Parts: sequence; structure tokens; C-alpha cells
Amino acid sequence: MKGRWARSLALALCPVALSPVLACAEPVKVNAVVVGAITDIIFYIGKEKKHFEKEGLEVNFVVMPPTGSVNPVHALANGTVDVSPLPFGVNQLGIMREYGIKIAADYSRRVKGEPTTEYHLIRKDLAGEIRSVADLKGRSVATVTPAIWNYALFLRELESAGLSEADLDGKPVSASVLPALLSSKKLDAAISVAEPLASRLRGIGLAEVLGGSDIAKESWPITQLCYSKRFLENPQAGRRFMKAVLLSIRDFYRATPEELDAFSIKTWGMPIDSKVLSKLNMARDGGIDVGALAAAQDYALRKGWLKSKTDIKDIIDPSYARYANEVLRHEK
Repeated sequence: MKGRWARSLALALCPVALSPVLACAEPVKVNAVVVGAITDIIFYIGKEKKHFEKEGLEVNFVVMPPTGSVNPVHALANGTVDVSPLPFGVNQLGIMREYGIKIAADYSRRVKGEPTTEYHLIRKDLAGEIRSVADLKGRSVATVTPAIWNYALFLRELESAGLSEADLDGKPVSASVLPALLSSKKLDAAISVAEPLASRLRGIGLAEVLGGSDIAKESWPITQLCYSKRFLENPQAGRRFMKAVLLSIRDFYRATPEELDAFSIKTWGMPIDSKVLSKLNMARDGGIDVGALAAAQDYALRKGWLKSKTDIKDIIDPSYARYANEVLRHEK
């Protein structure tokens, strides 16, 4: 009898949140990757506004560069992280299928004709010489990982200018060494440099934006939010995480310039111009652009980047974004 009374008292003292999470329940620990990109601000808004906490999640941010020997897709595969934004592309489809990683939502996007947050940079002292993609012929150019979205788009730009990869001295370069390579004049240009690094390189006088590359020429996903196989085994946590992310995106678009300054200082240790942040085009509904994935894979197969075709249905799960949108629609 005493035990039953104690349990009843405990339940009475433990408030129930609007979402189906007991406020005094043990929080679910989630390891989420931040890559040093401008989109990291969404996760930090979620933590600052306690959206994750209110959903019963204890989110730990794991700082990890998007490329290298230790990178987000491998961390998702081995289960050391639960959630990560991954660059849109098809180079990781095989490993995603093999290790049960799923795309749960589109995260950020380019919209044709609108400003973007990744652009081509040229060394500042070459601004008068390199005025278009055609002027990159014979130049030393830092490229990006083959088969991701911005690599394919750059190849199309080269084709439109009557050039190919063979016309450049191009090689993939880690973002961390761009300042040194530009400063030493070992590099003439860099392709698809993301914010906030692009603004930093401009701010210290090393680079300028190649004219026109700051406007999207095609509509295309940039990053997608992916769940590890281990995290997918807790679908309730996955739904709550997605709800918190979509709430954070909503808050991002509602924030004042002063609030964005405060968030960016907490995210990167420095304010990011609100004009730059305003270019960020987040996927407010998280809907997955399946057509873009299929088109990108077909393009990669034609280019010989992939050996086999993946059924897109095997590496996506749109149910998390659908759930989050439905819940948020009723909570307005």
C-alpha cells in the first residue's frame, strides 16, 4: 500500500509536457554533429531555446569536419553519433545503404535565383584577372569532394563555359588550409566555400567572391539531416528531435538581427553579419526532395562515379518530418 501511495505521489509531482514526454523521465542522450558550417546555428538555437530539452533529449554536439579520415558519415555508420547533417550528394549512398543510415529530412537548400551561402572565391590580388568561370582555365583551384551536389553543379558551370576538369589544376583541399594556401599564393581560387569561412577569408583580405557565384543557378538540396541505424531504433526520440529542429528553424526565421548576433557568437565565437545569415535557406518543412536524389544519382552513374544504383526508398524515411509537421500544426 505504501509503495502504491509513493508511486502515485511521484506521478502527481512529475508534470507532463505538452509533447508526450514526462518532464522527470530520464532524458534520451543524442550525439549530434556540428561541422563548422552556417547551418550549425539551428542546433544551437534549439539548445538555447531548450527545444531539445523540452522533448526529453539531452543533446551533445560533436564537432567534426565534413571531410577527412574521421567524418560524419563514418561516425553515423559506426554509431558514435546519432544525427548529422550530410552534404547532399550520392558518394555516400552505398555506405548509407550498407549501414542502415537514413535521410530523415532535407536540411538546407539552394533556390534558383536567390542568394546562397556557398560561393566561389578568388584570391584578392587576382580579382581583376578572374571574372568568370571561364577565366579559371589553367588556374590552381581548390575543388570539393567528387559526387556531392556542389561538385556536380561546378562541372555544369565548366561545361557551360566550354571547359572541363582537365582545363584546371584542380584538387580537393581541406577548408582548414585555405587561408595558408591563399596567403602563400599557392592557390588562385576555391570552389563552393561555405559561410562562415567565406566571410572570414574576405574579412582578412585574402579573397573576393567570383561574380555571380553567390546566386543559385539551380534549385537543389545542400544538406540533409541523417539518422544512424542505432538512433532509428528509437523512433520516438527521432520524432522529437525532428520536432525540435523544425521549431529551431522557425525561431531562426523569426529572430531579430540582434538575436542572430547573439546566437552566432555562441555558435562560432564571433558575430556573423545578419545579411549573410539571411541568405541561409533552411528546409522549413523537412520534406525530402526525392526527385533531386534520383536525378543526382543518374548523373553520377553517367559520369562513372558510382558502380551500382541504390533504390532511393532504401535510404530515406520521411515519417519523422511528417510527424513533426503534424504536431506543430496542432500546437500553433
